[in-house]
Amino acid sequence: MRITAAYLQEHYLIVFIKLSIVCLFSYALISGISNVIDHFNMGIDSTANPLEEYFYIATHYYYLSAAFILLLPMVGICTNTKVGWILIQSYFYFLITNLVFPFTQTEVTDVSLSSLHSIAFFLILLSIILMNKKSINNLVYGIKKSELIPKNTIASVIGISITILLAILKR
Repeated sequence: MRITAAYLQEHYLIVFIKLSIVCLFSYALISGISNVIDHFNMGIDSTANPLEEYFYIATHYYYLSAAFILLLPMVGICTNTKVGWILIQSYFYFLITNLVFPFTQTEVTDVSLSSLHSIAFFLILLSIILMNKKSINNLVYGIKKSELIPKNTIASVIGISITILLAILKR
C-alpha cells in the first residue's frame, strides 16, 4: 500500500487515529523504560546481577504495562482486517472503562479533574464513533453494517476484560 495524497484525503480519519495510537505507544514505551532505568539507578545493589535486577524491575513493577496494553492496537494498526479493527476498538473500550472504573470506587470532589476526565471520555467516545463510520469500517476493514454490533460487542468484552484483569493484578 502506497501512501499518496489521494489516499490521505480519502482515509484521513483512520490515518489520524492510527498516528495517535503510534504516538501514545511511543510515549508509553519511552516513559516506561525511563521509569525502569530510574528505579534501577535508585536501588542498585552491587552484589546482585545488574541484568537480573533490571528484568526484575521491568516485570514486577507496572512501568511498562501501558506499553504492553498498547501492543493490542499496534497489532491492529499493522493488519487492515476485521481482527485489526476489533483490536483497535477494544483498546478504546479499555480506555473508557479504565477512565470510568475509578469513579465508581471513590467520590469525586475535584472539579478540574472531573472535567478533564469528561473531556477525555468524550474524545475516546468520538474515536469509537469514528471507527464505526462507513468510510473506516467498511472501506478499510471490510466490515459490513450488519456485522458492527457483534464486532463492537467482542471489542467491548475484550476492553472490559483487560480493565478487570488489571484491577485484579494491581490489588
